[in-house]
Amino acid sequence: MNQSYYYSPRRQNKVRSRRRFAKFFSYLIILAVIIIPAITLLKINGRTVYANITNSPKVLTPAQLEAQREQAATKLATLSSSVNSVINNNPAIDFEVSSVDITGGDKQLTYGQTGPVTAASVSKILTATDFLQEVELGKQSLTQIFDDGDSASYALQQMIVASDDDAWEDLNNQLTYPQIQDYANRIGVNSFQWQNNTLSAYDTANLLAKLFEGKLLNIDHTNLLLGYLKQANYRQFIVPAVPSYDTVYHKIGEEDDNVNDAAIITNQNQSQAITLAIFTNGNGEYEWPERAVMMQQITTAFLTYYGLIS
Repeated sequence: MNQSYYYSPRRQNKVRSRRRFAKFFSYLIILAVIIIPAITLLKINGRTVYANITNSPKVLTPAQLEAQREQAATKLATLSSSVNSVINNNPAIDFEVSSVDITGGDKQLTYGQTGPVTAASVSKILTATDFLQEVELGKQSLTQIFDDGDSASYALQQMIVASDDDAWEDLNNQLTYPQIQDYANRIGVNSFQWQNNTLSAYDTANLLAKLFEGKLLNIDHTNLLLGYLKQANYRQFIVPAVPSYDTVYHKIGEEDDNVNDAAIITNQNQSQAITLAIFTNGNGEYEWPERAVMMQQITTAFLTYYGLIS
């Protein structure tokens, strides 16, 4: 018998095994081709969320692409007209307005003046994120007791929820102001100056976006701080413009005739999330109800633009 065509039982089994393995491997490749493109990972609120995208993106014609661009430009022009109308119709008030589209790749829009202004209590967000990061690094503790008998945990809650200035002072003194300044610079909040407590709306909107995306703190501390921001008081400015089906986390700042509000706003399932910081200087005007109406008009314009309002 020609040996080149002779197969022993053992050799035949090996061939069958190789064929079975090749078939199994080919099935794996087919499954990978089908499944992997159907899954994408989203980072929302510091968590990894799996989103099914089994539907292949539709290929648009040049005409459809142009129509899409024109529609986007029209929407942006409508937003800009609405926001600038509020600013221009109230020349006695200085406005700084900035928004980050978190789910749109952190795209940012800014209106009005730019640069550092009086932050008031909005910079308590900076103190909170700094302190919690120091806790993560083992340099501070939420269980430590301050000279007034309050724990750091209680001070943090009171500083954000009730905007308690004594609690703020306890936490600032524990961190030290030069350390807070260094922290602000390290995370890109370059407009912050602790000596006169200044901050820009632009940097504040970015700070809140980084917090929500889990870029500043671990998931537990992110959720802790967001929970406090969700409860925060002085809710007469941005918050009333947000529909009940959306979620808002915010921090107000008031000092003399300066009124600021900074918020994270999401839809119900957090598939759309933005930040919005509105800083205002009354230049001697102290009409809070009128200022609240202005801020709500600006908020409504952004919510409409981003599809967070019906």
